[in-house]
Amino acid sequence: ERPWLTLHGNRPWSEVIGAQSRAHACLSTSGWDNAQVAVLEALTAGIPVVSTRVGDAPRYYRPSLEGFCVAPGSADALAGALARLAEDYDAHRSAFAANGGDLRRVHGAAPEVLMELVALAGR
Repeated sequence: ERPWLTLHGNRPWSEVIGAQSRAHACLSTSGWDNAQVAVLEALTAGIPVVSTRVGDAPRYYRPSLEGFCVAPGSADALAGALARLAEDYDAHRSAFAANGGDLRRVHGAAPEVLMELVALAGR
């Protein structure tokens, strides 16, 4: 039903993290989620994330970045947040990197350690 979507099957965790580390941004449009782990993983790595304000996602953003966590169900809000990110990408990227450092301190581990824990949990 979605010709634009290609599934490539299971990928090794290192490949997923490698692709994520090359990303300029992450977009999460969940209408419902509890923990928003994918958002947390990207933010912990310092990647700018535009997400919906569902589950724990709002807790992952510094107050200065809350505008990138928008109400679910609003394509206009998501588009607006992406446009704001693009307008001053370098400054926002720096703010997201600092936010990632905060998250790593709160969770008590470097991104590599967090990724190892997630990989172990998936086995």
